[in-house]
Amino acid sequence: MKNGLRTGLMLIALLTAWPSAVLASGDPDPTAELPPGEKFRQLSLLLLVSGGVKPGLLELIQVADENSNDETGTGSADFSLQLDDFQTPLARIVDQENMLASAAQMFVYSRDNSQEIQRELVEITQANPVLISIVDVNEIAEDAIIIRNAIADAIE
Repeated sequence: MKNGLRTGLMLIALLTAWPSAVLASGDPDPTAELPPGEKFRQLSLLLLVSGGVKPGLLELIQVADENSNDETGTGSADFSLQLDDFQTPLARIVDQENMLASAAQMFVYSRDNSQEIQRELVEITQANPVLISIVDVNEIAEDAIIIRNAIADAIE
């Protein structure tokens, strides 16, 4: 019963994150070359991680990024982390400034491209219903929690 409730809540979280999240920048789609199942996972994960980010949090992260730019002379143009990189111990422990800069860019990308991401998720689902039906939503939700915790730890 607990697993069924948990799965239902994760699906609701995934579905409600679609309209509220948004992605930024006119950069080309970083998932363009991925197979449909992995692309669906990455886009869903992006929306889950970015969902509910308030402007105040984004400003806090961007201020931290600007402060680290002043100290190191590097900028957020050095953005190099992909979603799965946020889960690695190296990024979580050693490179927290880059993690925050990458998170800020990810949040902005999500905010600015939300409708396109949602459209793409619908297209993938319609083109591959069987494949998408076997995607482990719990695993995506668990990854989102890990990534959000890593970002929160970096903010502290």
